[in-house]
Amino acid sequence: MSYFQKRITSWALSLFEHLDANPQTRMRIIVAAGGMLTTIGMWLVHLTYPEIFQRLIQEESVSKLLVGFLLAPPFVVAFSIGSFISPQVHKPVEDESGPMSGYFYRERADKKYRVLICAGLIAGLNLVLMIATSASD
Repeated sequence: MSYFQKRITSWALSLFEHLDANPQTRMRIIVAAGGMLTTIGMWLVHLTYPEIFQRLIQEESVSKLLVGFLLAPPFVVAFSIGSFISPQVHKPVEDESGPMSGYFYRERADKKYRVLICAGLIAGLNLVLMIATSASD
């Protein structure tokens, strides 16, 4: 992995950790709204000029990185909404010690990963729909 790829990966992971670590409802609403507006803007551009997306998919250059950035806004929207639906992920467990503490920790982790996987599936579905709508006849 090149230095550039390592830096991009590190930057993307730090953004995700920041989104995951911030339990403030107001910030999550702002992030979800920004992601939704960005996703709508991407779709407007995509439906107006579908050849741009086809060119990004077909080229063998840094354009693959741009395709990866198309996954980010729908992921952020789905993750923020999932965090609203399952707010227990960020709340501390009341009885953090004792015989059942492992169960509570495991439940929190399972909810967190369900939200994460669902957000990834929604972002992937968005990408598949973009590929399908840009396919030439």
